[in-house]
Amino acid sequence: MLTRLKERYRFPLVLAGLVVCFLTAGCAERTQEPALIRLVSLLPTAEIESPLIHLPAVDSVDDLESVEIEEVWRDDFESPDRRFSEMQGCVRIRETDGDRGFVLACENGGHCRASVPVSAGMRYRVRLLARWLQGWGCAVTVTEWSRDAPLRIFRFPTFEESWQSYEIWFHSAPEADRVVIEIEPGYTEGRLWLDDLVVERLDLDADQELRLLKARHNVDVPEPHLGMIKRGRLLPIPDPELVDSPLSGNYGIRDTMFAPAPTAIRFGLDIPRSARLNLAYALSRESIPGDAARFRVLASDGQQEPLILLDEPVSLSMDDSGWHWREREISLDSLGGRRVWLTLETRGLGENQHALALWGNPVIYQPRRSGEAPNVILIAVDTLRADRLSCYGYTPGITPQIDSLAADGVRFEQAIASANWTLPSFLSLFTGRGGLDLRGDLRDAPETTLAEHFQAAGWSTAAILYKSSLYDKGFDRGFDFFLNAPRGRIRAEDNLKTALDWLWKNGRRRFFLFLHFDDPHQPFCQPAARLGEESHLRLEQFGLKLPILVSDRDAATLDWSHPTLYNERRRCTNCLERGVLTPAFKDLAKDLYDDSVSYADERIGRFLSALKEEGLYDESVIAFVSDHGETLWTHGEQYGHGEDNLHDELVRVPMIIKPALGAEWARGRTVSSQVRLFDLMPTLLDLAGLETDHLTMEARSLLSALRAEGDYDLQERPAFSAADKFAFSLRNAGFKYIRRFSGGSGGERSIAEEVLYDLTADPGETNNVAPGQPLILKRMRLAMEELLDSTSSTEVLAQEDPNRKSIEPVDARQLEVLKALGYVETDKVGNHILVEAETFRDGNLNPDSNPFGDGIVIDGGTHPAWAEYDVVVPQTGIYRIEARYAAEDVRPMEVLVDGRLVAVSFREVTGGWYPEHQQWVEVVTVELQAGGHVFRIESSGLIPHLDKFRLRLINEEKARQ
Repeated sequence: MLTRLKERYRFPLVLAGLVVCFLTAGCAERTQEPALIRLVSLLPTAEIESPLIHLPAVDSVDDLESVEIEEVWRDDFESPDRRFSEMQGCVRIRETDGDRGFVLACENGGHCRASVPVSAGMRYRVRLLARWLQGWGCAVTVTEWSRDAPLRIFRFPTFEESWQSYEIWFHSAPEADRVVIEIEPGYTEGRLWLDDLVVERLDLDADQELRLLKARHNVDVPEPHLGMIKRGRLLPIPDPELVDSPLSGNYGIRDTMFAPAPTAIRFGLDIPRSARLNLAYALSRESIPGDAARFRVLASDGQQEPLILLDEPVSLSMDDSGWHWREREISLDSLGGRRVWLTLETRGLGENQHALALWGNPVIYQPRRSGEAPNVILIAVDTLRADRLSCYGYTPGITPQIDSLAADGVRFEQAIASANWTLPSFLSLFTGRGGLDLRGDLRDAPETTLAEHFQAAGWSTAAILYKSSLYDKGFDRGFDFFLNAPRGRIRAEDNLKTALDWLWKNGRRRFFLFLHFDDPHQPFCQPAARLGEESHLRLEQFGLKLPILVSDRDAATLDWSHPTLYNERRRCTNCLERGVLTPAFKDLAKDLYDDSVSYADERIGRFLSALKEEGLYDESVIAFVSDHGETLWTHGEQYGHGEDNLHDELVRVPMIIKPALGAEWARGRTVSSQVRLFDLMPTLLDLAGLETDHLTMEARSLLSALRAEGDYDLQERPAFSAADKFAFSLRNAGFKYIRRFSGGSGGERSIAEEVLYDLTADPGETNNVAPGQPLILKRMRLAMEELLDSTSSTEVLAQEDPNRKSIEPVDARQLEVLKALGYVETDKVGNHILVEAETFRDGNLNPDSNPFGDGIVIDGGTHPAWAEYDVVVPQTGIYRIEARYAAEDVRPMEVLVDGRLVAVSFREVTGGWYPEHQQWVEVVTVELQAGGHVFRIESSGLIPHLDKFRLRLINEEKARQ
């Protein structure tokens, strides 16, 4: 039955971005922009013939009627009896959570495994109740086995913090004999609450199966009755440690049209000139060996016989090789400038005429033309210290490819990450958000992401990474194709191979590509052939060979078959003295790190060369960054990253930006001004020509620093970094303040340590200058508290000592710092103005009653009111004390400086509570010595609105006159 669907759908941003003018060739010619038509977005307007049309969707097997369910295996976790046939490094711990029972705790490398016999050709469901407890959590997979080989792997999604019901159901293969359920943690110990892990046999017919599939993987639309628009990993996923092309694409998240045979989807389109059709097709993971379908694409103008653009059969064999995406690109040159009907059709072959077919990311695009908006490529290298690159001052020749990129663009000397580990750092980069609240992920982040901006503006978007800590964390938002196989070990060669394959297939589009390399993150997996004979002898001295995992106080060779599992026989020997790694071994580990950096540099160079070979290098914006560094025992006995370490070896990261070819852009420039890693987001949007003025984000574009004639001496940007919720740093004006907390049993925090470093005199952060710089410490502390209070108002932070009545004199260096921190302003003729009312450190303060929002109210009612604050006088001289306030009634007021009375009353102000009547009025003229002073204001009752105080240095002779 042919049905035109006229309902209007409100698609999420991941499917949005199809600008109306891109639908016609004429508009494409006028705008000189390549058209990009995402057919998935047009599905609600298409003519559709499909068995899905009149089938109601159901979310769970339990919602179906007349389904016979037979339980074949259960572990209810209510007793310590082991139903798992294998349990290594995992224990059951009785921790009652309401009426539910055991916690499954697994150490690093541990796992639980159960083998359950199944019958061929039957439907099965594996269901469980679970909630995440701590650590990286646990991955739960269900593997269907045929003979002695795995056939399909299903993976439960990331578990939530509250109890949820999860299920996986499948149609067993004709030769399947068992399923294996396996639970294992991530990189670190994981704890998972489990209840009622059950395997059941189901009696489902084909229509019931389609009803379940109709509800699965749908995008968030108000009326999902169509059930054809899917997003996710829709094919079986092989073992991530062993996956290779083309099966690695099964880990890719993409938009699809679900088209169970027989289905025909007909679009009425104006085909742009020189357009191409790009799509993928496959049989879904719920298919079984023996299923087959024919995929056809036809074009017709209604007058002649349809033109067959694609006609391909796909069948599944008894191994897993058939479950993968087949990608095709089809020229539409003969249809350019014409109105046509484009039909995507699937038909069943063989005995099963209801083959479960998928169309992946079907798009029509015009190849990018020279001079149009550029491609944008973001290359990120995980765990890369800035000071380990030659262009940042390290040993010459270590990173020639990255150095060459820096010579073609602009290098930022002081780029600071928002966090000291991967997830929050990339969360900050992709949202343009800094601050404390970076402990979640992108799934529910309210911001429009970097990729979503490009997708909405008509760029093809793709991401290629192999990173467990970013798996199922929402980073696929805005990407047409997002590949992330959560491997424990990965080499830059693997990333490069996948990236080159994508580039050769998609390089003619206008695209945004996020390419992530995991080297030099551990374990060290670089090819052993890279190491010279001397390095191998050094490894043998410690009983090691690649791959190697180094920790703070240990090291081990890993077994390739179990890359996250320590092998006791392969732990390092002769590498410890009194429980600490020897200097000789530390030197070896640092050399392995440097070699891993060099290895990644070579692979990046190969990718850049491929861009040049394809004519894409000059026409692309290329940004190079890292998410964080590695300590390498620079401070204490920590080797890796994370924990509460926020020293520069972790948060100062490389950032290089090469704009597209053009005389207006700078080349080979170094910017010494401090910036934030998340400033990259608006910068890339600006470089692509996208409007950013309307965006509300903390990040600020670096565009002016990239212009050849621009002012690249940027204004200092304070950089706040977080180590989860127990350590924070503020880097500004050449100083760095770090505050560490200790956690209490109830989740409260108390200050355990605070340190201050003068980065100009001590870039290695070896000398805590807090005792000798009380003024700078105070200013940084106040700024930190303001940041923390803005995101966590319930925290109880340190208070100033109200009895302290003086502060140290200020020197020229401190004055510059205070200017950068915003505590000293300058008027039009260069006089220093100190604006201090916002930093009152004690008094009867009532800021909530201030009607103007930017001042304070000192309200003592019928009792004396007072407020006290510190002032820094930059030089000895005559100062005029001025105040700005509005009032209906001014009580007598006293102003004291260092306990000395200098004024008795303010000048009368009339006009009442209106901002336009606020005035700067002179309080008194007084001579002050250079240094710190304590100002105190006392009143017998009420000052309705005191906005600001300021000191103005005036000419001494005029003052005396």
